[in-house]
Amino acid sequence: MTKKSILLSLAVAGWSLSLQAQTVSDFELSLPSSDTSYLETLSADGQYPFTSGNVTLTGNIQYGGTYRTWFNYSNRTDSTTESWTNMWSAFPAMGYNSSTYAIAYLEADYPNNPNRTHEHGAQLLGAARGHHIIGAYFTTTTYANLYIKEYYQQGDYLKLTVKGYNNNQPTNTVEITLADYTASGLEILNNWTWVDLMDLGAVDSITFQMTSTDDYTPFYFAMDNFTTSDGVCPAVTAFAASETSGNKAMLTWQGSNTSMISRYEVAVDQSNTNEPASSTVTYPVALTEFEAVDLTPNTDYVAHIRTVCVEGASEWQKLNFNSGALGIRAIATLDINIYPNPSGGLVHIQYPASKISSIELLSIDGKSIMQQSFTNQIDLSGLGNGNYILKLRDTDGNVAQKIISKL
Repeated sequence: MTKKSILLSLAVAGWSLSLQAQTVSDFELSLPSSDTSYLETLSADGQYPFTSGNVTLTGNIQYGGTYRTWFNYSNRTDSTTESWTNMWSAFPAMGYNSSTYAIAYLEADYPNNPNRTHEHGAQLLGAARGHHIIGAYFTTTTYANLYIKEYYQQGDYLKLTVKGYNNNQPTNTVEITLADYTASGLEILNNWTWVDLMDLGAVDSITFQMTSTDDYTPFYFAMDNFTTSDGVCPAVTAFAASETSGNKAMLTWQGSNTSMISRYEVAVDQSNTNEPASSTVTYPVALTEFEAVDLTPNTDYVAHIRTVCVEGASEWQKLNFNSGALGIRAIATLDINIYPNPSGGLVHIQYPASKISSIELLSIDGKSIMQQSFTNQIDLSGLGNGNYILKLRDTDGNVAQKIISKL
């Protein structure tokens, strides 16, 4: 079992909730009023599970309704009161783009290990069970945040450890640094911060445990938009063809939840189905673009794409496009001299040979007639009268010039 540490600098924003067959637990559950929390509406001792999306968390009430621990959900907005009376407020004073969020108070393992808490867990449900957790937003609570800013010194930290389990067996661990007082000063999560939890692996439950160098740190954290993969590999969006130049086309797309994706698979043929023909070559691609080459100008093609994830692959998607007319960059605009033109035999090329790797002669409709390594001449004597395109492949891109051959 390995452990991955998530540092403060790895926070990313802008997570989209338009996920494909995945579930976002946003904890927008019913509360009777503003500035309250679920456990505060209850008085009897006991354990109180609550479910949002495909995750269940449990709150705990003890000692005649006077002591509330474990998990809760809240819409409290107090970001200024440093007191246990304000124990259920997230420091951002709201959820992630919402009013309600999950919040936890984990009890310290006192007196044995007062600088760490007991582990408290969450159960995955339905389609999420036994699959990957994509991630969640985390932040500090007001009580913990203000205490840390007042009392922490260099070397102090507050960390949250998330442990994965599947069939009661540990899978992996992700460590989240909520606060860290270094020589450069205090780094602390004041805002909602996305944390990737894919490294936990396929899990059916997780636990949370907090540790600190300071024995008196309030062991609280807040969480929102807990997102499970539900065993689904997300399809790409914005699949498009551009820069069509007759024999080439640039295919581009966008991938969501890229931490789930191992690679993309791309194919180009003329089978008008979502899945490519069985004889079509499929290319593995790591980036979100692919250049289709050796196309026939002004021809209809079909591009196919799917994502491949740790738990399988998405369905194939298709894109119909036309390769367009053959693009020509005029050599006359560059430092190249071709003569004679027209010619009935040898055509001479004056250009720095170190910059050209090969020469290709094509018919006017883009079909290749001959290819050769770079020399300073090409022989047209064996060709019929007509127009041809000379393509030079150099370090700066392809250049082309119309050649007229007369025999």
